[in-house]
Amino acid sequence: MVLIAAKFLTFLGSSKYELCTYQLGDKSYTSRFVQKALLEILSGQEPIEAVIFLTTQARESNWEKENKWCYLGLAGELENLEKEKRILVQTVDIPGSQDQGSIWEVFRQILDHLDEEDEVYFDITHSFRYQPMLALLVLHFARVIRNIHIRGIYYGNIEAKRPGEVPIAPVNDLSSFVDVQDWITNVYAYLHTGRAEPLYQWLYTAKNRQLKQGASPDQLATMESAVKVAKALKELSLSLETNRGPIIPGKAKQARKKLQQVQDHLPHPFQPIQILLDTMESQIQGLDHQDPIESGISAVTWCIERGLIQQAYTMLDELVLTAICLAEGYRFEEVKDYENVRSKVGQQVNDAIQWLKEKKDSSMEKDDHSLKEYLIDNYRGFIQLYGELKLDRNDLNHAGWRKDLKKPEYFARKIAFHNKQPGKYANLIKELRRYWQENKPEAF
Repeated sequence: MVLIAAKFLTFLGSSKYELCTYQLGDKSYTSRFVQKALLEILSGQEPIEAVIFLTTQARESNWEKENKWCYLGLAGELENLEKEKRILVQTVDIPGSQDQGSIWEVFRQILDHLDEEDEVYFDITHSFRYQPMLALLVLHFARVIRNIHIRGIYYGNIEAKRPGEVPIAPVNDLSSFVDVQDWITNVYAYLHTGRAEPLYQWLYTAKNRQLKQGASPDQLATMESAVKVAKALKELSLSLETNRGPIIPGKAKQARKKLQQVQDHLPHPFQPIQILLDTMESQIQGLDHQDPIESGISAVTWCIERGLIQQAYTMLDELVLTAICLAEGYRFEEVKDYENVRSKVGQQVNDAIQWLKEKKDSSMEKDDHSLKEYLIDNYRGFIQLYGELKLDRNDLNHAGWRKDLKKPEYFARKIAFHNKQPGKYANLIKELRRYWQENKPEAF
């Protein structure tokens, strides 16, 4: 069995090709065919499987040894490489028509020649019309479902050739397009789900791959900075997913700092990534607000927007109690004390909720100006909504093992959006902000 180092995929055109020296990095080769030049440059100890996609017209014009242009076709050009066992050649006939059915047939044919874990070079120099876009699409698809690895995407830039007896054309490596695709995919996943683990795993793997491929110190430094960003975002995500309210602002601040550091050192090919990083920073900006209640509201909103329903209920429940504790004069560290602070304040709040539920139509007996009395007199709607939230949160946290099991849609509708209308607990968030603005200590 022949051990194949990589696959080289290419489209062959039907135009007449002139002799040209193709230059890739510090290596070059002279041929009419960019495919021959690239295979001469790329093939080493282990053979490359060259998969040539060609229409009937391309086969007649440029593949056969004898063709209409009266020069040696690509089949003849590759014979020596085959005899030296540096390459294995396979031709694939593709339709020449441009209708949608034919385009998707080409997609299938390319995909059929990509196996699990393949190392792939793709030459798009003579791709016709839609084919470069199709090549990028099928490569991205194959990377997702078959975990292929892209070694290079090449374009022989004949238009940029330097004049001479035999012109020299640089070969551009467009692999950075794949990197941008990965950034878009993983950043999109983060922005819309709040999970940074896929982004971190991809960057960590990409950094190790660059290290093995002998990337420059600058490239490795940039990737290392990106890995640190993803790690900080992963820690922030985990804090949000596990409702670690007190540490979320610090994790968000650390993530923003790492984002700013990597933005300052992005090389030119990474400039499109700047827009993605700016978007990421703007979306986590509110999480590191100096005001703990404003930061908490941002965290609740973050969870709502990303479908983290249970986290949003739990955070909002605890955030209301935190705001009331702080407004009562307890220090931030004291508010973490459940036995002596949160349970004490929480009991008075629960008493107010219970009173409103049982005696909302009767007058209240005045006592010693308690928190219960203050909340009922001044924030009745706030406390009533909070009481509803607590009941719903208990249903969620008990996994629905209750007599009055509520449907999943009920929870999403009340805290998120339904028919583009904000849920009922959007009003609770507004009431919380109003309560906090009117009662927060001067320290905040």
